[in-house]
Amino acid sequence: MAKAPTLSGIIVPFSGSPRFRLIGHAGKLVTIKASADFRTWQALATDPNPTGVIDFTDPTAGALPFRFYRAVQASR
Repeated sequence: MAKAPTLSGIIVPFSGSPRFRLIGHAGKLVTIKASADFRTWQALATDPNPTGVIDFTDPTAGALPFRFYRAVQASR
């Protein structure tokens, strides 16, 4: 079974746009999702992850009091 993508190194600068690194399998399609309540998830980006590492910034998070993230391997 393939290991799920992982998020690491989250940084929230004064601008309020969190940045983090996603590590997964190179060449596998990955969807980054966000939620304010752990119930409703919105897809923010889908990336083919050509190198196995994605650096992601969420410019829409600054206006929200809470934001949670997850990454899932997407099907093509």
